[in-house]
Order: sequence, then structure tokens, then C-alpha cells
Amino acid sequence: MRSSGARRALPVLLGFVAPAGILLQIVIAEPESPFNARFFELAANTLTLAGIAALPGDCQLL
Repeated sequence: MRSSGARRALPVLLGFVAPAGILLQIVIAEPESPFNARFFELAANTLTLAGIAALPGDCQLL
């Protein structure tokens, strides 16, 4: 049984969109210096989480 595209997109949305929203909130809250070391650490964590969340969907395609 193949899962729908929306169902496969859910982990990516939760793994990327939600953390990206938090990063956006940090940028808005700290306009004088939003792109500090903490921001880039959180951005790397966001991309890692999105990649991990995408793995199950990618494995189903193989």
C-alpha cells in the first residue's frame, strides 16, 4: 500500500517547518544580532532533524 504524498510530507513539515518557525521567531526577537553562533547551531539542528524525518519516506521509495 502506497502512502499519499501529504502523509509522506508530514514528517518533513514537522521536522523542518516547526523548527524553522522557531528560528524565525529568534530572528524577529533579536534584530540587532540574530545570526550568532547559537542561531547557526540551531539551524544545523533543524536541517539534521528534517533529514532524519525524511529518511523513512525515502526508504519506502526504494
